[in-house]
This record gives sequence, structure tokens and C-alpha cells, in this order.
Amino acid sequence: METYSLTAELRYHGHRPISFIVGEDNRITGELGDEVDVRSWKTPPHVVLANMTLGPRMLEGFTRKYGVLGEVEVNYSDSHKVLTPDPLDSTPTELLNLGAAELVKQTFVINPDEFTDAQNLLRLAWLGDRSMKRTIMQAVKRGNYQVILPGEMRNEQTILATRDLWQYTCFLFVIDYSAGKAKKCANPDCSVTPYFVQQRKDQEYCGHACAVIATNARRANEKRRKK
Repeated sequence: METYSLTAELRYHGHRPISFIVGEDNRITGELGDEVDVRSWKTPPHVVLANMTLGPRMLEGFTRKYGVLGEVEVNYSDSHKVLTPDPLDSTPTELLNLGAAELVKQTFVINPDEFTDAQNLLRLAWLGDRSMKRTIMQAVKRGNYQVILPGEMRNEQTILATRDLWQYTCFLFVIDYSAGKAKKCANPDCSVTPYFVQQRKDQEYCGHACAVIATNARRANEKRRKK
């Protein structure tokens, strides 16, 4: 029997917050509403998370744009309770998979310390720490994905869809790292995007600004040596 090859597309269907409350202990709580617009992203979440400066306002901005990096509790909403006939056979998670988010209430809690741990884990894996890479790969393997088969939604290939932002972030990192594209900027003083995704095989710097800084520093050193 011949081996069947499979090409899959990874999609993220997380939801953005409609309420966002920072408590006295800096824990953030809220409720989710509409689905995140992935098309509006200029930078993928794994790159943003690795490079961002953590703080309440930054966490809020990240969450509003990308969704919740943590546990989301899913229950039936009030709209579900008054429906006639009532789809009793569908769990809240199944309703989300069916696109009936208006029948579901999603609440979340963000612990800033857990956010910091996630960032440190990602950064160490980015730098090649084997233990941290294994941890991230385990997060991908344990992921809860909705499998959409070819032809099911006019798609020509299998789709793996998830609403878990951390699992999605880890998956993106694994793809880039396995392709040899997850790099650290060669400018040791880089404060923009020291953790970047390589666009060319010979790319050593995150962008033009760092390349110019490095070039100027090299020329200055050469001039000092000639004196």
C-alpha cells in the first residue's frame, strides 16, 4: 500500500475580549465576544510575545489584538437558555465549533506571572534551549484541534483549527524554528525585535536599523585600529 501524504493548514479562531478588568492583585478578568480578526495582524503572536515589554497596558493591548493567552471558561449564555427549540445535545465547545458563539459565554482570567513564564519559556526555546523546546512541543501535541477535512468547508486541504492562543503560538514557533528561521538579532543592543523570523537565509539582523548600527560600529572599530 502506498503512503498517503497530508498537507494541513493551521488556523486560529480565538475570540477578543469585550470586557477587561485589572484587579488590585494585577490579575485580569473579562469576557470574550467576537472572533479575532487574524487578517489585521502585521506580526504573528509568537514574535510579539517574545519581544514585548510586559505590563498591564501591554497585556491588555496584546489580549485585545490576539486573544487570551491562558485558560478560558466556556458555559452556555443567556441567549442559549431562551432558544426554542433548545439545542440541548450540543455542548458549549461544540457550539463554538459550529460557529454559534452567541450561544456561549466565555470568561477568562489572566495571571501576569503566568504570562511572564510563557514569555521566558518562548525566549529560551528561541535561543535553542532543548528542555524548553520539548516543553513547547508538548504544548503543541496536547493541543485540542478541530479537524476540518478537505471539501468540508470548500477547502482543498485539511485544516487544524484551535481557539487556544498559547497552543497556536507554540505551533507557529515550532514551524519557524524547525525551518531554521527563528533567529536572535546579531546586534547585541537590539531593543526592537531581538527575536525575529528570518526572511532570507543570510539575514543576521532583525531589520535595517540594526544592520546600519552594526555596520557603523564595525567601521568605527576599523578606524580605531588604523590609528
